[in-house]
Amino acid sequence: MKNVGELGMHFGYVYNKRLDYHRNGPVAGVNFQFALPATSFWMKAVNGLNVIAEYDSYSVNCGIGYNFWKDYIGGVVELTQCKYPSAGMVFRIHLK
Repeated sequence: MKNVGELGMHFGYVYNKRLDYHRNGPVAGVNFQFALPATSFWMKAVNGLNVIAEYDSYSVNCGIGYNFWKDYIGGVVELTQCKYPSAGMVFRIHLK
């Protein structure tokens, strides 16, 4: 199978001593960023898409991110606990 993108994973553990926030436990996440050959407009458009899923020791969250203009402006749409929507814009400033 040809290379269609990049898969990333992370694992960790959340620990705190707060009495009002008992969410200690393992956390994990996975994301997939497309890297298709740029043979058509749609293939180029899909290459900015990043699909994300994570477990935060309490619930499963899922979402997508998309870079609109190079790596400076992007958008994020997420479903917290896979049912509560949220969205945002990302503005990046690259320091040299």
